[in-house]
Amino acid sequence: MPQRRDPEQRVSSLDRVSPNPLTSHRLILTYLIPCHLLTTHTLPTHALLSPYPRLQQIFLPLSRCIKKGDLSGFDAALVAGEDEFVKRRIYLTLERGRDIALRNLLRKVFIAGGFEEAKDATTAPVRRTRITVSEFGAAISLGSNETMDSDEVECLLANMIYKVCLLFSFPLPFFSSPLIFPQIFIILQRGAR
Repeated sequence: MPQRRDPEQRVSSLDRVSPNPLTSHRLILTYLIPCHLLTTHTLPTHALLSPYPRLQQIFLPLSRCIKKGDLSGFDAALVAGEDEFVKRRIYLTLERGRDIALRNLLRKVFIAGGFEEAKDATTAPVRRTRITVSEFGAAISLGSNETMDSDEVECLLANMIYKVCLLFSFPLPFFSSPLIFPQIFIILQRGAR
């Protein structure tokens, strides 16, 4: 069974190489960037890639699309570099970056949702927490010319919620925890009596 390395060990391999051979740095970065993307959700900066024009050509379009949450642009960039990604055996790793792009898009929809109206002038505004599936569907379909069915959008949202639950180790089903949805939990307890 292969040993798992922590991110510090992977980054330290880049530090151990002497700065003269750019080829060694380029090869290490070719595999370090996709691993770093998945494990820490960190995108490569333009300054990191500036000495390596080939890596800029490969990774910057994907990084821009992930940052903007542009799913159709991400798919187009992935298809454009598919031969290179498959040759370097990083295609499947980079393909998982689509989830990060989707997360960024959903976050932007949440932020664009704005605030709820205050019930009185003394309370601070509260961010709107109920966002319709159609709003998420419109955002996902925005970059492409085709619309998504509401069932597909619900499936994408359910998958993202599931991944967040796995990431933060929420007990599944998470409706049993009173800390996550306290109002629902109280209502469910009253109904059980």
